[in-house]
Amino acid sequence: MSNADREKLPEYLTAISFDDAKRNRDSWLQQADAPTQEAYRNAMEVLSSLKAGDVDPWMRGKIFKIIRKSTRYIIYLDDQYTLRWWWLTRPNERAVSLVQARISQLSKESAFLLASKWRMRASAGPSARDIEQVTHIRSVMGEALALALSDASVEECEAVLAEAKRYIEVAKDQRTRPAFLAFFLLAVAVIGSAMWLWICYGDECCAGGDPDLFSFIRRALIAAFAGGFGAMISAMTRTRDLGLEPIAGWRSLMIEAVARALIGSGTAILLTLAFDSGILLKNVTTDTGVQQYLWVFLCVVAGLSERILPALVGRAESLVSGQVPTSSPSSGSGGGKSGGGATGGDTTAAEKAAAEKAAAEKAAAEKTAAEKAAAERAAADKAAADKAAANKGEQM
Repeated sequence: MSNADREKLPEYLTAISFDDAKRNRDSWLQQADAPTQEAYRNAMEVLSSLKAGDVDPWMRGKIFKIIRKSTRYIIYLDDQYTLRWWWLTRPNERAVSLVQARISQLSKESAFLLASKWRMRASAGPSARDIEQVTHIRSVMGEALALALSDASVEECEAVLAEAKRYIEVAKDQRTRPAFLAFFLLAVAVIGSAMWLWICYGDECCAGGDPDLFSFIRRALIAAFAGGFGAMISAMTRTRDLGLEPIAGWRSLMIEAVARALIGSGTAILLTLAFDSGILLKNVTTDTGVQQYLWVFLCVVAGLSERILPALVGRAESLVSGQVPTSSPSSGSGGGKSGGGATGGDTTAAEKAAAEKAAAEKAAAEKTAAEKAAAERAAADKAAADKAAANKGEQM
């Protein structure tokens, strides 16, 4: 078909754009007049002749890839990788409207694949891999639209769009993971370097100073490094769950990575303070070496787990309110009684007082019941004696 015939497509589409009710009937073409039927046939010929590389005479975009084409509609990607479509007969308006809204949202979410801020040179175009990914994702979106134009249900269209959403999430993870983990590793390396420098040269800085301060800073830096390392492991295993957005850029990923590393380090330092003060697992063992291993392990776990910090805060609140006493060392080397606080089998002072009060009340109640029973027996014996005396008097 010549370009001149294709340029008449707007006229053909205008000629067949009559009453919507008629266009929804299967027999609308047979009921139409001769000029309308001729316009429809010409429009179908134009539609059928379109192929990749042609200029769409209706949307005026250059066709990069045709996703789906029939005698009633065409769906394609233009040279800017934008999803475009048009139709000859009006489809299910509700389904198409819902799918169009969803496609618009997913197109924005996949726009990072074409963004220049992720390339070394802003003037450089998308890489071949970027083009392949965006073409695949938007082709799936086009398939969902094809279902809507073919009178499929909204649920069927949503199932296909959910697959496109999953591809977008995978692409986001692939795009953000290397940079995010690199920034995270750099932050942990800085903390580790500070720890190493203090261990090697901190005694010279504190020469003549307080040795306890040197020991505290040393333990705090070790805890910070262990907590940051644990936070990095946690991030590596679930970057897709963090909701990282590539379109936000490198700086946002750097801030996110550094913030998470600092949170892990800060939580580990708080855990160290709780451990050293004896309110957290300090008396599980009296072996100093085992205690050190346990402390480092807990610091790594503090970075790994997001629930450690709220638990520590809750423990501190309970301690301040007087509900949880600090731990005390076990008495004796045998089966002696242990102090309350950190160990699982200990009871609080309040619980002991309540148990003693309950026992005293129970003993008092039992004593009262025994006295009442004795009084009742004495009264019954006296009544029986009085009755026997009365019967004896009557007989006399």
